[in-house]
Amino acid sequence: MFSSRYRAHGLCWLLALGSLTACVEEIPTPTETGELTRSVDSEVSIFGAGTLPALSADPDVASVELGVKFRANVPGIVSGIRFYKGSSANAGTHVGSLWSRTGQRLATATFANETATGWQTVRFTTPVSITANTTYVASYLAPVGRYASTGGFFNGQGAANGPLTALASGVDGQNGVYVYGSGGFPTQSYNSSNYFVDVLFTYSPDTSAPTAPGALTATAPSPGSIQLTWSAATDNTGVTGYRVFRGSTQVASLSAGTLGYLDTGLAPSTLYTYTVKAQDAAGNVGAASNAASATTQPPPAGGGLSLPRVPWEGGPSFYAAYPAMAGTPWLTEDFFPIAYWGAYTDTESRIITDKAHGINAFLETYAGNASSAGWMRTHGIWNLAGSGTGGEEVGATFPDETDMWG
Repeated sequence: MFSSRYRAHGLCWLLALGSLTACVEEIPTPTETGELTRSVDSEVSIFGAGTLPALSADPDVASVELGVKFRANVPGIVSGIRFYKGSSANAGTHVGSLWSRTGQRLATATFANETATGWQTVRFTTPVSITANTTYVASYLAPVGRYASTGGFFNGQGAANGPLTALASGVDGQNGVYVYGSGGFPTQSYNSSNYFVDVLFTYSPDTSAPTAPGALTATAPSPGSIQLTWSAATDNTGVTGYRVFRGSTQVASLSAGTLGYLDTGLAPSTLYTYTVKAQDAAGNVGAASNAASATTQPPPAGGGLSLPRVPWEGGPSFYAAYPAMAGTPWLTEDFFPIAYWGAYTDTESRIITDKAHGINAFLETYAGNASSAGWMRTHGIWNLAGSGTGGEEVGATFPDETDMWG
């Protein structure tokens, strides 16, 4: 609704066709409160024409100050207050105010030339500068109640337009605030109701990009991954996230509080180079960090699966519970078998393939093929559960310790 309110005044259009010339002056159009429009390209408010109250006039007839908590993601100027009048029953002298989060009144003005219904607007004598990403409260006094509202409006959701956001309840306390009496800082809330209070906010678009993240480092903890860490970037309105690049390809988009990333699914023994860039709420992306490189670890000597070695939490005391394991590498804490999990093995070729890829343990949940135990014994692969006649058998049932597998 506001895009049509701001138009040039006294603009003379010259129309020429051959020797014919005409001059037409546009007449200033009054707003809902009778005020002349202004040519302010970047003035915005939270609620548009499509957001209307569910209740035009609450039956409450007590004098009450009604407000909304809001933030802007860029610094700017609040030049006035708006509120929606759903009925002429919302009568009396209305006063609009802007407050800090802690209750300091920053500006106030009395509404005049109101219409019977619709949005009412008043401008402060002196506009107020506000800080980005900081909570403020806009309010108005309804001296005889009968205000417009929508119950539950801020329950789990906010309302945003451009750089402005009316906060969802829970972001910074409850939203949809009020206080009964002849006026004051509204702090109470009921049912996260929207009382349709708004601001007139002017801002200059943010074109300043964040600084480059610092001290990017890269290390390779395994054959298939590289760990990155960096120090935070800064921005005039606040960094909102980071973009991680492997070479020229973006591989991750992270929140502002995240200063590290584990890049996985990489090839072993391969050099990778990374950079990180910061971005802000306006979409400005800063310069790249320093480049950091690392070479992934080589694959395990036993095969080509490139899987990390994970310690088994059970330790020697766990292995010792199974006499069949005595004298085997299982007594070494850093030994962890790569296990193949399945119902049973029905061909020896599968066992041969497992062995070729470094798999040294097989979980057989039931004895589906009596020959499988012999094949495992022949190729030195342990049977972690199921039936068997030799050292390949651990036990026919799972003990409680099996939940320690990592």
